[in-house]
Amino acid sequence: MKRDHIILAIIVLTIIGCRSLNNGLEKERIVFKPEDTGVKKTYTIQVPDLEENEKTVLQEFGGHGHGFKIVYADSSIIYYTNDDAIATPNFKNYETIGWQGFDLLNKNKDTIVHGQQDNGLFWKEVKVGEEFIGYLNVSPADKELFDKSIKTLK
Repeated sequence: MKRDHIILAIIVLTIIGCRSLNNGLEKERIVFKPEDTGVKKTYTIQVPDLEENEKTVLQEFGGHGHGFKIVYADSSIIYYTNDDAIATPNFKNYETIGWQGFDLLNKNKDTIVHGQQDNGLFWKEVKVGEEFIGYLNVSPADKELFDKSIKTLK
C-alpha cells in the first residue's frame, strides 16, 4: 500500500513539474491547407496565455511563402514567416538598434536582433535559414514569456 502512495506521489510531482516548464504558455496549432500553400503544413507553438488579453490567429500566404501572426488585444504580436521577399513586422524596429537589415547577398545567415521600441515595449526577431520568427509590442512584464514562446515553434 505504501508503495502505491509513493508511485502516485511521483506521478503527481512529475505532472506538476511538466506544467511548470511551460508555466504561462499554452499550445497553439496552426494548419495551412494545401489549396493555400500547395501542401498541408502544420505548426505548433506554445504561446503566452495572457489573462484578460484575447488573441487572434491570422494566416498569411502568397507567391513567396506563408506565415502567421498571433495578435493579442494589447497589440503584442508573435509572428512566423518563410517569405523573405517581404519585410517582416519588425522591419521598422531595426532602426531602433541602428541595424540596416539582412544582406540580400548573404540570405542564409542566421541572425538574432532585438531591442526596445520608442514606446518602451520590446521586440525580437530570429532568422534561421529562410525562416523568421519574432515578436513586437511586448510589455516588460510579458517579455520573458514571449522569449520562451518563440523558442517552441515546431
